[in-house]
Amino acid sequence: MDRWVHDRFMRAFPRAIPVFDAVLEELFGVVTHAAFALIVAALLGVLVLTGVIKAIVFWSILFAWAVAVLWIARAERIRALTVTFRSVFIGIIGVLLAIAGNSFGHWALNASNREKAAEHLASDKRAEPKGEEPKKELPKVESPLTTKKKIPAKPEEKGEPPAFAVAEELSILSSGGNGYGTRFWLRTPTPRGCTISQAQAVIYLRIENLRPYPVTVVSYTLEAIKPMIRLSALHHSIFGMSAPGESFYGATRIGEVVPAQQGSGLFAWSQILPNKLDFSRAKLLEMDTLDEQIIKPLAPNVPVRGWAFFEYPLDKEDYMIAIATGLSIRIKTERGELFLYSLPVENGDSNGDVLPRDWKVKDIVDVTGCEKMRYQLPP
Repeated sequence: MDRWVHDRFMRAFPRAIPVFDAVLEELFGVVTHAAFALIVAALLGVLVLTGVIKAIVFWSILFAWAVAVLWIARAERIRALTVTFRSVFIGIIGVLLAIAGNSFGHWALNASNREKAAEHLASDKRAEPKGEEPKKELPKVESPLTTKKKIPAKPEEKGEPPAFAVAEELSILSSGGNGYGTRFWLRTPTPRGCTISQAQAVIYLRIENLRPYPVTVVSYTLEAIKPMIRLSALHHSIFGMSAPGESFYGATRIGEVVPAQQGSGLFAWSQILPNKLDFSRAKLLEMDTLDEQIIKPLAPNVPVRGWAFFEYPLDKEDYMIAIATGLSIRIKTERGELFLYSLPVENGDSNGDVLPRDWKVKDIVDVTGCEKMRYQLPP
């Protein structure tokens, strides 16, 4: 059948294949010529000077993909195939190379953004106006609950011990940007129905009041370079999403419990696009949230623990929090006091970790009718 199709094509278009092969040879001769290489290098040099990293990555990978497909398409063994097999083979190779190039491009952009984030933070720390009195900033202390302190915790004010001890027990992160996020979504009721927002970071926090009297926390947020946007878990339903036919971290049925334990690190990656998820079978989750624990005054020396949900800043793409810079938590009390604590990156304890952070599938709900949107819209 394939040979019959090939023979019919050659009888109908006897010069098509020879002309196609001649064009391939000409194009390959052009792109492999030294003059063409100099032109491409000069153009990429201009892009490097302007600092447009995305354009550099895009055009570099596109050019590499085109040359690779061209090189394979003109190979002697490929030219010996019939029209049908040759077309299918070149098409499959083109798709596979495009997928590999896209993955490599995302990795390169994420690596570039992590490096920029680290440089930005380092430059902020080094920058100090000369000849001027330094600006007053919130006190930043190391948490007494963290285990890798190289410097003892510093008091917020002279002679006064730290007001809080804070720790990050586990984080589920996405790179953000281009629509990426975690599998956790929060549903918000509206007069017209509901909206549903994707969390880009889900973090399990522990806060302890170290003062000898109850303290009320009126607000808190996390930041890495810039503050993140906290998705309030109060009066909002939390859902776990998965692709069609897949489980949500191993859970598929109502009543199943998923234990969230530390691995070799405190961070787990959850990178998925909304169009890959099945919103008709959303898992309604029952889980301890920090918002529910912290609305009451914090008793002295009694830690509160729970999950918190965040979006990355609106003007930051591929935020890559904590990997390059580490996180900080900002806490405000009912007395108007502001405190800023660092949450240093640490190794997890996969063998000794005993603290529960489970979530349970309470129900399976169809949320396709909810409008998908960011929790905080641009002004």
